[in-house]
Amino acid sequence: MLTSFFRKSKPINYLLVGVVASFFYINNNFFKFLTLETIGESFFFLFLYLFLMVLVNFIVHRNKVTEQNTYTLFLFVVFTCMFPEIYTDYQVLGASLFILLALRRIMSMQSGKAIKPKIFDASLWSCCAFLCVPQSGLFLLLVWVSIYFYQPKVISNWAIPLVSVFCVYILATTVSLFFTNQLYQVPIQEILPRFDFVNFYNWQTLSGISVLILSFLLSLAMLFKNMQKSVRNFRVNVYLLLTATLICLGMVVFSATNHIAEILFPIIPISILGGNYLEQPRKRWKNEVLLWSLTLGSFGIYFSSFLL
Repeated sequence: MLTSFFRKSKPINYLLVGVVASFFYINNNFFKFLTLETIGESFFFLFLYLFLMVLVNFIVHRNKVTEQNTYTLFLFVVFTCMFPEIYTDYQVLGASLFILLALRRIMSMQSGKAIKPKIFDASLWSCCAFLCVPQSGLFLLLVWVSIYFYQPKVISNWAIPLVSVFCVYILATTVSLFFTNQLYQVPIQEILPRFDFVNFYNWQTLSGISVLILSFLLSLAMLFKNMQKSVRNFRVNVYLLLTATLICLGMVVFSATNHIAEILFPIIPISILGGNYLEQPRKRWKNEVLLWSLTLGSFGIYFSSFLL
């Protein structure tokens, strides 16, 4: 049932996934939607959250990372609902938008066209993510990794990310001088990692993390099994997504705040890898069991927070 539904890419699929995602978001921000002072802000970030889903879908289909289905969107929704803190952390949502914009430009390098502008854009968006959540600036590392895969012999490519860093710094300083009459600087306490994971020490968060890790390992095993049969562009995309996953996990580990919402960063590439895993040929009942297990498990984790 679920396999047949999410295997397709029709308007009804996107509508249902959007409705479910909106339900979880509104449920966590219910009182903000009832207050005149915050209702506009709440709708704006609901639109941002839904736009993240649209952007993920665009990236995977445009770059042929997955086939025309809605498995990736389904995984994005069920993974995020296990961590309700994501729906209320607007800085993480903003940083995730810039990370996805950077990932979009990185994945599009496989065409071999306009590599330098894409490197600059990806670096620029990564630096913008840094302005929202400083640790998300680590995503800039993926730009250099992509240069290694696509045009490593062009020496000037390696310096382009530094130009983007300088441009964003100039823009941030200009805005800071205009509003505060001071140069832009990030407080040291917002950069240095704390390695204090006390916020994660509850059964709901640990259960969600366990589901994420298991999904990632299953996807990893299947991808490596089929890697030799794949074309080069697909293999490079997989390597980039694996690297992105490790970098995003690093953002969580080296965070200066250790907010649970930052788990959204690794959720993005894991959802894409998981979507590719679900579309691999196998007996339909296996996918059905996986989808139902994920659905019931993630929804159970979410609603348990209201009972305990």
